[in-house]
Amino acid sequence: MNGEPLTKKDMFFYSVGGIAQAGSSCLVSSFLLFFFTSIAGIRPAAAGTIVGVGTIISAAWNPVVGFLSDHAVTAKGRRRLFLLLAMLPLAVSTVLCFTVVQGSDGFRILYYSLLVVICKASEATYYSPWLALGSTYTSDYDQRLELRQITYVVTQFGCVAGSSLPLVAVDRMQKALGLTEARAWQLMALAISAAGLVCILITYFNAKDRDPSTADLPKTPFRLKAMLSDYIDILKLKPMRHALLASFFFVVVQGIFGAARVYYLNYNLMLSSAGCSFVILMATVFSIEASVPVTALSKKGDKKNVIAGFMAVNAVGFFILMFLKDSIASALVITFLFAHGSTTFWQLFAAINYDICEYDEYRNGVRRDGVVSSFSNLFNTVCAGLASLLLGWILQLSGFVEGQQVQSASAQMGIKASMLLLPAGMLLISAFLYYRFPLDRKTVEHIVAELKQKDS
Repeated sequence: MNGEPLTKKDMFFYSVGGIAQAGSSCLVSSFLLFFFTSIAGIRPAAAGTIVGVGTIISAAWNPVVGFLSDHAVTAKGRRRLFLLLAMLPLAVSTVLCFTVVQGSDGFRILYYSLLVVICKASEATYYSPWLALGSTYTSDYDQRLELRQITYVVTQFGCVAGSSLPLVAVDRMQKALGLTEARAWQLMALAISAAGLVCILITYFNAKDRDPSTADLPKTPFRLKAMLSDYIDILKLKPMRHALLASFFFVVVQGIFGAARVYYLNYNLMLSSAGCSFVILMATVFSIEASVPVTALSKKGDKKNVIAGFMAVNAVGFFILMFLKDSIASALVITFLFAHGSTTFWQLFAAINYDICEYDEYRNGVRRDGVVSSFSNLFNTVCAGLASLLLGWILQLSGFVEGQQVQSASAQMGIKASMLLLPAGMLLISAFLYYRFPLDRKTVEHIVAELKQKDS
């Protein structure tokens, strides 16, 4: 654990690195399925399979990255090296995912599936070590909450770029530059990827003191048995198992909601590109607003109760809205509710992981931040893949027709149910599981105090 005081500058430059992941992840999760069905002309079930299966396959890389970053012996530190390694593959694969190719259905399914694997594996190579890097900044309970709040707010710039801007930017490029819709999407992906490269480099250079050289340490050769042993040890921890199960339901909801929202705004409400972008942009506004009460409530009480409370309210609201008439007003209420539920999860998710790292060190005498972070990301990646797969089949079975501007009533109902009804049930389960999470504030503070006394 780095002993230097944690400043706002440290927090900010660490947070900037999250913009790259947020931009790429939001672009892919919100629009890749839409791009495949509405621009590339791929059937919904096939498109969902491409994104889902490709994402799930890439998840196998997460454990390797976590283990390697925990045992990295380099002049560039344990974590920062992986940021450099991931930059170009992440940028190039993201752009190619949003590039239309010609060929048989079989060729295109194989081609795009491979790109999704590369894209998500590159994201894991960057994101897991970056997340683990944050745990070295401070062990203080309240400072970690503050770090996560600042990180969440800053990364919203990536969310704006990846989810709010694309529709209106693509529309403007078509009208102002005379580009085809497919070409405009490709340039949009290129712009987001280029900005992500800059953000990664900013964090890389500014985190040097927090992630010093490990070149003088003895090298630990990669052994599959040793890696599996680490992950089995982590899985034996009750808090880790509980956190994984609780996050499963939320991440599936996140994946379905983020992609279904684009279909809902386009086909249920028939909004213009500007109208869709406005509603999605409000999600960012609501998320930034939500970060303040989330941090305040977490400092006064327990993180687990804050997550449980916000998710329960989100679930009840979704269930009620499922049976109300579709309108801009209801879309904004939906956005408000999910922004608060999502903010609570993503802002406190990493802080809970840091608590599990402390618990692991307390129980097992070894610190494995990379393993804990990558295990969570592996699980979340699989959940995101399942969400894409599930949504693709829901669209197919409800009668959605790829490339068609107006969809049937059954297709619209399938879109709405996948965005509201299914998530409502899953959010309630997740809320209950977080309420029962075994690490409360008092326990964590006791563990940190014991570890500090041991180190002294």
